[in-house]
Amino acid sequence: MSAQELNPDLVPNDLHIISLPARVSSQPETHKLLERTDIKSCLSTPDSCILTPYSCILTPDACTSPRLYLIRHGETEWSLSGQYTGRTDLLLTAHGEAAARKVGERLKNVSFAHVLTSPLQRARQTCARAALEPTPEIEPNLIEWDNGDYEGCTLAEIREVQPEWNLFRDGAPNGETPVQISDRGDRLLAHLRTFDGNVALFSHGHLCRVLAARWIGLSVEQAAPFLLNTASISILSYAHGCPDEPAIALWNSEADELFNPAPMPNSVAAKGIQNNVKVEIKFTPTNAKPEDKFGCCCGS
Repeated sequence: MSAQELNPDLVPNDLHIISLPARVSSQPETHKLLERTDIKSCLSTPDSCILTPYSCILTPDACTSPRLYLIRHGETEWSLSGQYTGRTDLLLTAHGEAAARKVGERLKNVSFAHVLTSPLQRARQTCARAALEPTPEIEPNLIEWDNGDYEGCTLAEIREVQPEWNLFRDGAPNGETPVQISDRGDRLLAHLRTFDGNVALFSHGHLCRVLAARWIGLSVEQAAPFLLNTASISILSYAHGCPDEPAIALWNSEADELFNPAPMPNSVAAKGIQNNVKVEIKFTPTNAKPEDKFGCCCGS
């Protein structure tokens, strides 16, 4: 998203996390509390500000439109080994539990109207370690894609039997077909669109990729390139706050990628007021290296 694509008069109050180039000066004396008009001016005239490849976190005190936070569960033994994990009810590894706690740290200042989780243990554990409020509820439709006969297999093993196999195009023998998973995802999204405020969804890699694709009108097959790591955070929202413009505001962000309890020396904070809603913008370089390696995207 560029400054030219973002109408300053339509900066939504409910915006929590977006990725865009930050227009901030490198001069220390300009690192000040900005009024809303300063922020809008910078968005309106990006050439007047220094373009720096930053990520932007906006933390409002309230949200007024539905925003879906997709949270993939933490690491399991099969996500490490690359085995397809559908209905097998695995627990998190110690590393997976630690990453789940980081998810909670990352999202601790977000006010959620609902917290929903898949019934499978790896998602419920991630939800419990993240410790978000309000009290989580089980949502059966957040369960992972049923891999049928390919459950527990690696991609290499499957392609020995079925060369060029792709789950998102072909489904799995005796498992869910792409049509079935698409219908399930559509039913779930239709239900979630009736909610107000932020909704945290603790789920699984393949199902989250399907939800993202269907949210923006793509087919299940087109969800294949949407790689998703364990204990990652993604956000489904609306462009310009318009319900008829579904968009992906954040994708596959590591829990500690943009979270830093002690702000970095080159970070900048800006605050403004609009309609009695405080907007805090924290800029942190996108090239900050997360400590943990990404989990495998195959194990789900």
